[in-house]
Amino acid sequence: MLKLISKINQPLRYFQQVKFYNFPNLIREKYNTRISTREFRDEISTHEDKGINWLTKLWNSCSDKMVHGQNAKPYLRSRVYRIPVKDDQVPWDSGECSYSPKDYTAKTVYGKTWADHEDPCIYTFNQEDDDGINRLSFNGVYSLDSTGRPLNPFGRTGLRGRGVLGKWGPNHAADAIVSRYVIGENGRQILQFVAIVRNDTEDLAIPGGMIDPGEDAREAAIREFHEEALSNNVLDEKLSSIWKNGKTVYQGYVDDPRNTDNSWMETSCFNFHDTTENLLKDLNLKAGSDAKFAKWITVENGLKLYASHTYLVKLFAKMHDIHID
Repeated sequence: MLKLISKINQPLRYFQQVKFYNFPNLIREKYNTRISTREFRDEISTHEDKGINWLTKLWNSCSDKMVHGQNAKPYLRSRVYRIPVKDDQVPWDSGECSYSPKDYTAKTVYGKTWADHEDPCIYTFNQEDDDGINRLSFNGVYSLDSTGRPLNPFGRTGLRGRGVLGKWGPNHAADAIVSRYVIGENGRQILQFVAIVRNDTEDLAIPGGMIDPGEDAREAAIREFHEEALSNNVLDEKLSSIWKNGKTVYQGYVDDPRNTDNSWMETSCFNFHDTTENLLKDLNLKAGSDAKFAKWITVENGLKLYASHTYLVKLFAKMHDIHID
């Protein structure tokens, strides 16, 4: 069972194979932004190693308010609320006939060059289109509804439309975890990474952003790091060896408050680590226009970051043989 839990970040088809829908749906809710709170999901991660008995006990004691906490909040920068979705009604094949959420796409999306047209039928999904836009999902082939809209592979979210996202279906982003070791007061090595504070939510976050059409995910992560954490003031030559040695941390669907029934976030997260312990020593961090400020963060228990970034940092930490709660 612990092996199953350790694979909880795998695509939805994994849950179907092991019939996880029949196990406490609480575990699956860890990756449903629209149903559970970030704190609740972090609590699950913190106790994963305590096994099946703890999870069953928690399932029996949790309340509807706890599971549906996110539904009590309006969608980002709006007064639009998601409708409540019970945990057993999240899968599209659950047969929920009365499901009728609001259809919402922010006014800031319409007419933008980076956004899709209002009519999804003009696009070919589940492939890279002629404009270089990647409409493939890391979770495999996704379905379309009767109107031609893509369906979120992780089920119902309580809100239709695109919200603040530009693309129908997957919206691909790239995140860069730039890290180093420093010597602490006790003489031990401390793992640190660069984080920013987002302008939109004021949450601590990993530098990253949307991948441009035709752009390589790794190159996008590097570009976004320069824009958000360096304000483009550092020459590439100084960091070239770090960019060459980047390692993939995660690629797939991410738990994000922007997700809707028809548009969702997927990311490619990379770790660029300074193995020399010298290249990043005097790095001058300077936040770009999308961030309030940038700073070094120590990897330690209790970190709280934007959306799924806490989980991404935990994965990155494990790559360096550090396990955090």
